[in-house]
Amino acid sequence: MSTRLSGELVLRTPVDSDPLEIRRLMEATIVLGRPVPEIDLAEYLDACLGWYLTAGLQDAAVCRIDGSFRGYSLVCVDPGNAERALRRSMAQLTVHTIGCALLGRVDAPTRRFYRLRLRDAITLGIQGRERSRLPHAHLNVVADARSGSVALALRDHIDRRVALAGYERWMGEVNAPLGARASALERLGFEVVKRQRNHTLSQLTGRVVERLTVERQLG
Repeated sequence: MSTRLSGELVLRTPVDSDPLEIRRLMEATIVLGRPVPEIDLAEYLDACLGWYLTAGLQDAAVCRIDGSFRGYSLVCVDPGNAERALRRSMAQLTVHTIGCALLGRVDAPTRRFYRLRLRDAITLGIQGRERSRLPHAHLNVVADARSGSVALALRDHIDRRVALAGYERWMGEVNAPLGARASALERLGFEVVKRQRNHTLSQLTGRVVERLTVERQLG
């Protein structure tokens, strides 16, 4: 699929080097728009992105302007399958990381990161019934394109894929400092339905960070 929206702004299904650029952008923005210092996230990124770049690839989209990578949307319209795959991947990663830690092969910053992620994962697992029932999506754009046509084009792509699959709404998760972003998300047509503390990002940034669960109702 390739859709020309305006001028040189183009959305298309990821091919060739696109998955590598998706990984790079995710890694570079994972802590409220910044990378995690001193930690190799290769295995974590594999676990997070694996399903979306294999079984979910045809529903994903990358955005380019004049050929330059500007952002991506990863779309899941098979939530039960995706949730099972993610849980398997994270369980395997946890076992692998614990084994490496016991052998002294994991440094202190990496141990801390995975300890915090495990705490957040347990909370999400307990409260994650909606994620196995509703379509969901991950949307990310480069720093100088976080408002305007790129984000809107990727959001509209998600709407189309979700509607094509026969659903009337979809959900996502947005990390934000306490009290921030909710009103902006509502202006974009999202409803904030849940707030949870993101322990990982709160510790890494030194301030309270919330995970906002949002839903978007299709017209």
